[in-house]
Amino acid sequence: MDPLLPAAEGDTTNERQYLIKHRDHRLLQSGSRRIMCGVIAMFVAGLLILLSNGILFFNNNTSASLDSTIETGIAPCKGSPCFTPSKIHVPLTSPGFPSFLQYAHRGQLHVSYDKRSLKINDDRVFFLGGSMHPARATRQTWNLALDEAVQNGLNLITIYVMWSDHQPVKNKGIDWTFPDWSSPVMNAACRNTVDDVSCEDWNLATAMQSAAERGLFVHLRIGPYDCAEYSYGGIPEWLLVENPNMRLRRPNFEWLESKYQ
Repeated sequence: MDPLLPAAEGDTTNERQYLIKHRDHRLLQSGSRRIMCGVIAMFVAGLLILLSNGILFFNNNTSASLDSTIETGIAPCKGSPCFTPSKIHVPLTSPGFPSFLQYAHRGQLHVSYDKRSLKINDDRVFFLGGSMHPARATRQTWNLALDEAVQNGLNLITIYVMWSDHQPVKNKGIDWTFPDWSSPVMNAACRNTVDDVSCEDWNLATAMQSAAERGLFVHLRIGPYDCAEYSYGGIPEWLLVENPNMRLRRPNFEWLESKYQ
């Protein structure tokens, strides 16, 4: 008998034991992976459920009724102007992220800044805002846009005041209503053409009040030059006709010393 044969048979046995052991190890690893995948899947499913409940909770908060919001701290109105919370509004329960409704009907606000943050009545606050122009909207579309702003997590709206819309003719009093963009005539008087409220009710004050009733603060930018991709940046045409040497957005004295500013 070849003296090397037993050794070869022994090597084969050892190899089989190694393969069996390795197979069992792989099966154990595979089983562990399946268990881990199952745990992760259950965790993700639970997280999705929690998120969906959180979204529903947020929507319920932003769509709270007047009765429920009064219970959360809206002061009763004792004088003009009064603010009636909209169905969709900025929640009143987010520390540091204020809703205007928290301060409505509570008197004058003290706004300050200490190089770290803005403060209202000595409380640090954070504003997340967006720019929208009521001069480009009807009251109906404005309210829809404000609702979208709230639902997208904003608590402030920036509004430009377009001088050219409110005084398109020289020596004529300021008219705070907005122009009728459905008219072919530029800067035409507003009229009720889209099943919207009358022009007398669609003005700068109404636009600001609609924002306030959704808990949105208003950053009012009064110009006189607004830019905003608006004709002459909101400057009325008659001002440029009377001052032909005036150049917008240039450091010229005729612009800087304009008696109309």
